[in-house]
Amino acid sequence: RARPLVDLGHVHFAFYSQLIMRDAREAQDGFVAELALAGRQAHVLNLSAAFPRRDSFAIVREERHGWLAGELERLPIPLAVMCDDDRRALELVVACGLAGLRVPEDVAVLGCDNHWVEQRLSPISLSTVDMNHKGIGWKAASGLDQLMQGALPPSDVIKVPPVGVVARHSTATFITDSPAVTAAVVH
Repeated sequence: RARPLVDLGHVHFAFYSQLIMRDAREAQDGFVAELALAGRQAHVLNLSAAFPRRDSFAIVREERHGWLAGELERLPIPLAVMCDDDRRALELVVACGLAGLRVPEDVAVLGCDNHWVEQRLSPISLSTVDMNHKGIGWKAASGLDQLMQGALPPSDVIKVPPVGVVARHSTATFITDSPAVTAAVVH
């Protein structure tokens, strides 16, 4: 899901996640691979890797925000960041504020899952990847129906493709080499 951010003209990217879990790793790997096809690379911001001897769930919110703000201050601006989850996107918006960075002008934020709770909690509407939860539910129900009728379970993991990016204000920017052109296009 890096393509929409590349199409907005971004050249600096990061991926933020809290844990190194399969789903987050797959999202990160896909993001990095898609950027590589566009000749770009991403900084990886992973909370559990930054605090290897601590349970990342035990790290209090203020400490997570402070760590993330510090990481953002070290990265080139403008920056586009994909998060493994809308909760991380919400944390990123808060950390941007702590670092004195504006969303989306300095940091474009893309979440994942289209969680309505985080959408309502965020001071800015969050762009997000719609993971197609309805399609996942239909696929699971269909698989269960087949199993109940005697079919063998599938040997591979069944994946349902996401619907796509739901673009909102947190990525409403366009980057060019000319600040005047950028301002005109954004306006």
